[in-house]
Amino acid sequence: MTNTYFFYICAIANYILCFVLMKGKSFNRRKNLVMLLMVINCLLCTLVSFTGNKQVAKLFFSSMGDGMIWVSNYFYHGLHCSLPWLVFLYVVHLAGLRSHITKRWQTLCLLPMLFFYALLIFNPVTGFVFRVEDHAYVRGTGILFEYGVAVIYLFMILGIIIRYRKAIGNKYLVGLVFFIAANAVGVLLQFAFQGLTVELFTESLGFLGILATSENESDLKDSVTGLYNRNAFEEDCGRLINASVEFSAIVFRFANYNHVMTTIGINNTNDILKEVATWIMTYAGRRDYLYHIGNGEFVVTRMKKDGTLNYLANRIHEKYNTYVQHNGISVSLVPEIFVIRIPRDADTLDAMIAICETDYVSRQEGGFVLSGDNLKVTKRGYEVEAAIRRGLKNKAFKVFYQPIYDAKNKKINSAEALARYTDPLLGFIAPEEFVSVAEKAGLIPDIGLSVFETVCRDLSDGSLDRAGIEFIELNVSPVQCLKKDLDADFLAVMKKYGTDIDRINLEITESASDMGSALSKENIRNLKKAGFKFSLDDYGTGISNISSLYELDFSIIKIDRTILWNARFDEKSKLILDSIINMIHGLSLDIVAEGVESEEQVRYLKDKNVKYHQGFYYARPLEKEKFVRFCMEYNTKRDDHDGRSDKDMKAPDR
Repeated sequence: MTNTYFFYICAIANYILCFVLMKGKSFNRRKNLVMLLMVINCLLCTLVSFTGNKQVAKLFFSSMGDGMIWVSNYFYHGLHCSLPWLVFLYVVHLAGLRSHITKRWQTLCLLPMLFFYALLIFNPVTGFVFRVEDHAYVRGTGILFEYGVAVIYLFMILGIIIRYRKAIGNKYLVGLVFFIAANAVGVLLQFAFQGLTVELFTESLGFLGILATSENESDLKDSVTGLYNRNAFEEDCGRLINASVEFSAIVFRFANYNHVMTTIGINNTNDILKEVATWIMTYAGRRDYLYHIGNGEFVVTRMKKDGTLNYLANRIHEKYNTYVQHNGISVSLVPEIFVIRIPRDADTLDAMIAICETDYVSRQEGGFVLSGDNLKVTKRGYEVEAAIRRGLKNKAFKVFYQPIYDAKNKKINSAEALARYTDPLLGFIAPEEFVSVAEKAGLIPDIGLSVFETVCRDLSDGSLDRAGIEFIELNVSPVQCLKKDLDADFLAVMKKYGTDIDRINLEITESASDMGSALSKENIRNLKKAGFKFSLDDYGTGISNISSLYELDFSIIKIDRTILWNARFDEKSKLILDSIINMIHGLSLDIVAEGVESEEQVRYLKDKNVKYHQGFYYARPLEKEKFVRFCMEYNTKRDDHDGRSDKDMKAPDR
């Protein structure tokens, strides 16, 4: 009697705790629904087994006699036989394989359970599964078939766990292993000691193990919209992709989200996001999964068998490609919508996330819907990022040097170092492209340090000295200025190669020199303190801050090429260029004019006493060996009239 009460009461208590742990879980996530069914199944099994126990039946249901034992055990076996199938179904959903199972396979998976049900139906006649003798439950030989069914499902479950362990994830694997082990111990104990009703108790412990290792539902919900968040998106989609499941996804975002938030405030913006979430829930399919992964970016996923998402994508574009009224405020939204088919358009989770985060360069008024081959523009960003990582790992970035002509001394005595990269898979990648991608991926500091080390190594071998090169201009991007201890990185490389600090001029853009970041300003101050000289690059392209010219004590100002080019065709642009040159000279600073391509420009710059010229008129960027050879020949045979020895001195294109 003590044994009966103890294990049954503990099992019931554990199942009540299971319900507490499941509180707040969303049951439109099918694995949660199956888990709920399993817990209900086992709780009912525990209750009917408890009432069918000889001691309990005699105490509480004595008037009903053997009938109560028969009925309760029929319910018990009927429910308990379905548990292995439910566990199998749970693991199928956990691995993301639900859409892989055809109707034929669904029928085959049910056959072991249906076979035992057939035995159970004829049990009153055969007594094959169990019988009642002397007011007590007695197992029949057929009970072995029930355990055999469980073993069949166990092997199927283990097969999925082994093959799709990556899709399931380590966290869930621990819970499943604990569940299987707890059940195995319970079965063995109860088989060995029939009077020890411990099996249902160990099952309840197994469920607690699964729930203890499963995710906290609150960690998967977005606090603003109530939809699933980025964690849930990455977990769900990662599971489906690892299981090679075909599905579709809409990535939907507002291109002008930051502008909207700045204009109407965070509270009003959040209200709009809630309205968007409500609207999507209304028009999405019943079996779709909806996510808000942050900053006004939504994702809807749908299994392939449930149809495509193109119709919903067009509805979203229709709805939000115009003004939205909120609290009397008219807000203009720019929806960018990507319809992605997995695995055709993205075969990894990283590739899918890359599409979600791609900064689409051709922003269009009213937004757009992209799908199919048009997604290549977004895939390109992911491919370039992967190529950059390969290049950094293999030290494949090269440095080209573009000569800078010194009009005062009539020779080439400096150059700008430029990164160039040719990937074995993508081929040559233009600097404008890989710099943009590297900045978003946080890889610019690594590229910048790689270029810096190459320049220091080239300076150390003496070849640039023999070519008459006094210093090298090296670009430092605004993102690189945000790297902690940037000065220490540079000084360590210079010490390694014995490079004199006077041989390097660091170029920073107007935006970098005027950045509000305390870290950026601290880095620039530390670099100045270490003895680095600075050039201000692309002057005239940003909001020109004259005070920064004085405060940062630049030695050279580089005027952006577009200003020189525009001056050829427009008198006002020429007046602007004249004013810039006069102002910089008034501050006693040297000038580099970028984009020099014609003799007319050279004559103008000489008339204005612009000291340094850089552009295709003199040479395109060259690899080190070609650059050294070009400079040695150029400086030996220079022509005082136009800065070149003769027409044949022009360098090759690349």
